[in-house]
Amino acid sequence: MAGKKKDNMFGGFAASAQQRKEQQEKIEAAVTGKPSPGPGRPAAIEDKTTITLSISKGDKAVFKRWAMDHETTMSDILHDWIMKNCIEG
Repeated sequence: MAGKKKDNMFGGFAASAQQRKEQQEKIEAAVTGKPSPGPGRPAAIEDKTTITLSISKGDKAVFKRWAMDHETTMSDILHDWIMKNCIEG
């Protein structure tokens, strides 16, 4: 097959490494409470509290997976919902 470029098995390494770096930064930001450098992330809430919410294990797993798939935290999702649905004006 003359003229066809052979795929390099390391061709996607740089892109994968960059994606992993960005994921790690988001995880560190969620753990430390510092704002993530990524766009679209709400700033860390300085005055935090803990709540107890009873949901099924299945619902929690679905919620957590959805948050991970969308590169956010469950707390950020709840914060966004509160801002959209509970703040008047």
